[in-house]
Amino acid sequence: MKNLILFALTALLLNSCEFKYNMNGLTGLETKASGLSYEDCFLSVNDQRLTNNEVPLGETAVCMFTGVNGFVQEDNMCYVGASMIVSDENGNELLNESDLFAQYEDEGLSPQDAGVLSLSLSTGSPMEAGKTYNWKMRIWDKRGKGEITATVAVKLK
Repeated sequence: MKNLILFALTALLLNSCEFKYNMNGLTGLETKASGLSYEDCFLSVNDQRLTNNEVPLGETAVCMFTGVNGFVQEDNMCYVGASMIVSDENGNELLNESDLFAQYEDEGLSPQDAGVLSLSLSTGSPMEAGKTYNWKMRIWDKRGKGEITATVAVKLK
């Protein structure tokens, strides 16, 4: 009986945390969400959904989040933060953007605009074809505690 109660409490706690984990087996895109939710997350190049993690050098990779929900709203506006870090195979940072949506700090985004978010990675120098780069992304609620993180190893061809 004690084990049953412990199991029920654990299940209840895990369920109430609103935690989501997903790993795309085709691209290797790994996402985690806590306090925020999303319907879909995928990589694309030239508006074409990727089926692997390969991106042609010189192209822009896009990580698209659709159906994003759960932001604390103030006056029917959402205050979204987004950051991304790109590092090479040795862990050297090539890019570190701490708040890509800083320009919306005062006015915020409508819930509709906050529902579809994309982060873009332009590939080029000093990146090189044949090498793999680690792309880490984070979207967070500036008025709440929710966040979505995503990581993918992008191989340039």
